[in-house]
Amino acid sequence: MNASAQKFELSFTWQKPSVGYEWEDCPVCDHWGEIPDRSKLEQIYEDIPDGPYLTELDGSQSLISWKPFEHPALFAQFADLKPEKDALLQWANQYGRLIDFSYKDAVFVLSKNFAIDNSMWALHNKRHYKKGEQMYCRVKADPWPFWRNEQRQLSFITMLWEMLSNKDPRLNGIIMWAHEGQRVYVYKIKKELLNEIDFEKFRTNEDYLLEHTITRDLLFDVRYPKEGQEWMAHYCRFPDIMKATFIYIQSAINRKLYEYPLNIGFRMSEDGLVRKSLVPTSLLSAMWYQLYLAMSGEIKLRRCSICEKWENMEGHRVNWSKHAACANNERVKRSRSKKA
Repeated sequence: MNASAQKFELSFTWQKPSVGYEWEDCPVCDHWGEIPDRSKLEQIYEDIPDGPYLTELDGSQSLISWKPFEHPALFAQFADLKPEKDALLQWANQYGRLIDFSYKDAVFVLSKNFAIDNSMWALHNKRHYKKGEQMYCRVKADPWPFWRNEQRQLSFITMLWEMLSNKDPRLNGIIMWAHEGQRVYVYKIKKELLNEIDFEKFRTNEDYLLEHTITRDLLFDVRYPKEGQEWMAHYCRFPDIMKATFIYIQSAINRKLYEYPLNIGFRMSEDGLVRKSLVPTSLLSAMWYQLYLAMSGEIKLRRCSICEKWENMEGHRVNWSKHAACANNERVKRSRSKKA
């Protein structure tokens, strides 16, 4: 990725564990390691998170630092994952958590995965607990629904961006612009069903539509009706469906970057000048910012025509279409099929 044209330099390091994580079914506890009844838990957590929970295999493990912006296709690769536990666990073990929950917002659980920590900090904070014959460790954990929902949201918006880039006519069945021209409605289609949908039926038959969508969503609204005036109930396809899609994606990225923001920092360069830098607050905010960079053309990605995996186009020819290894495997397959 060429960062020279950016107004801000990107400075971001994330950490991942040297050992890894697992999905663990374990009890939710309060900040002191006690397991209160449900009524007390509801006072601590606005919504008691469902498990399983992403916990470290060894609470005393060392961390490895890495730089996400050295992987420009990271957001697209994450978006391509299946929203399943095994796929997201493999991702977590390779790249770390999506965000680092603050102490206030964290979900605490009693995990069996830990090494006995006899440090003064651990003893003072009563980090270890014995319940019957089993020792537990109070840890911050990521609930499974959090990972699933964040991956689905980034996956859907990335799908729209890819369809927009390809001027895909199927957007006419997904994006709807209200007749007064100020609001964009989107049918959140499951990506795995995209190629199975009859979009002619999708636009005209509501019963068919409901079978293939998650929800109908509104994210963009810039004008409110005057007093005594109601919105028109009629919806139509907007003449410029690409513009409508762009506005919807733009709004989604802005909303997610508000939720997981970027910080502005400063650093001293080798020539003694002060440089401005953008510092994401989490891996999740870094990936949403990568999607913005892809939309603005500062990151150029393309899928391999054979394996369909994303590739960073920096350093490649303009007409690049496939990985060299994929092309070679394809030639070998064709050669063997002719001999058979």
